[in-house]
Amino acid sequence: MSEPKRNPLTGIAAAILAFAFYGGWAMWVNWEHGLRPAVVALLVQGTASFTTTFVLATLVTFFYRRHCGPGGGQGVRLALPAALSTGLVAIMLVLAHSVAGTPALLATIAPSAIIGFGYCIFCTHDLVRVERARVHQPSS
Repeated sequence: MSEPKRNPLTGIAAAILAFAFYGGWAMWVNWEHGLRPAVVALLVQGTASFTTTFVLATLVTFFYRRHCGPGGGQGVRLALPAALSTGLVAIMLVLAHSVAGTPALLATIAPSAIIGFGYCIFCTHDLVRVERARVHQPSS
């Protein structure tokens, strides 16, 4: 039997969607401040979202393996890696937008943090699924 595979939405397709969605959102909420701040917010948030999509999946995997061994409570196994990963990335986004001078900082990053948490839950659930498939795989 073949090795269980991770979901493809933890890869490049999700990163491209993140750039378009969150970059577009950042541009929209900063539009009233002028074209230049709106485009800067688009580029900062789009690039950060593209990058953090990969980083989140990596962090979730790290925190899951480090803090959520087999037999732990299902809720903790899903929430802890997601909360740690999302919190760390939210801090990085606040710092990046502060340096860039994004006027509507909280409105810019809120969707990314909220939906990013859901994405982390999805990634963690995928890790649990792969782990269970390995455990229940017949030996060769």
